[in-house]
Amino acid sequence: MKKFFIKVVCSLGIILLSYSPLISIAITDTYPEFNKSLIDDITSGKSEVFGKGKPFMFSFHSNEDSRWQSGGIDHTHQYLTSVAIKTLINDKGNKYENLIYPYAHKLLEGCDLPDIDETYPFYAHHFYNPYTNKNYLLGNITAKTKFIEHLNNAKDLYPTDKYTSFSELGRALHYLSDINEPHHSSSSPAFITNHVVYEKWADEHRTYYTINFGTMYDLCFSESFNKFLNVAADKSASNSYRNSLAAQELKIEPFGIYPLILNDSDSWCKSANRTMTYCEDMITTVLFRFFEEVI
Repeated sequence: MKKFFIKVVCSLGIILLSYSPLISIAITDTYPEFNKSLIDDITSGKSEVFGKGKPFMFSFHSNEDSRWQSGGIDHTHQYLTSVAIKTLINDKGNKYENLIYPYAHKLLEGCDLPDIDETYPFYAHHFYNPYTNKNYLLGNITAKTKFIEHLNNAKDLYPTDKYTSFSELGRALHYLSDINEPHHSSSSPAFITNHVVYEKWADEHRTYYTINFGTMYDLCFSESFNKFLNVAADKSASNSYRNSLAAQELKIEPFGIYPLILNDSDSWCKSANRTMTYCEDMITTVLFRFFEEVI
């Protein structure tokens, strides 16, 4: 009986090995539909994200699923990129579905990774001030330099390793999103400003700020690739910097005989509308130019 069992197991193993390419293909073929469905969920405002997500609140448990941590997860990076993916497909045709959806899980997971493993020192290189060309610690490694670094990595890896290429592309788009956030372009770190409170508020209201079509494709055709990346970063930083005061606005309202100092949600709304939609538009353009370079 024991010998018979061993023979059966061995036979099954041989059969599975014989058909392993088919099994691999079947699993791979499930990615595009699954990724497309989850991107639809993300853009509709559902809480799902690719991967474990990134928490708003600091945690000592780096391997813990962020969806169950105090403060919840930051959806914004994956949301902005998901909107851009759908915008690009809507504007430029279904060929981009075939280019993006098989690898979208790596792209969207990559959008969160810099907040997990590229944080030293004190998230400084997630900032880029367009007037000093430095981060808030006055260092030369900035969100702009990291955006360009990861985008070029993605371009170089695309012919031989698409999974890593799309992960690098996601990292690049994370830094581009940071550049489009007013606190990141005005050298306003979390420990002295309303940075985290504003980003949490913007995350909760993210579905109010969504584009339906791209308007910046003309940027793609006038410059070399690296010049284009520099222009994309600088235009984004200048736009978000212009809206940095509105993102930190407070208001005073009476409460009996006492004044209450409150966050000015009306000003925050104006800032978020001007920067988040701009960011989605710019990510759409960057994705379009990236594929123009690699295919």
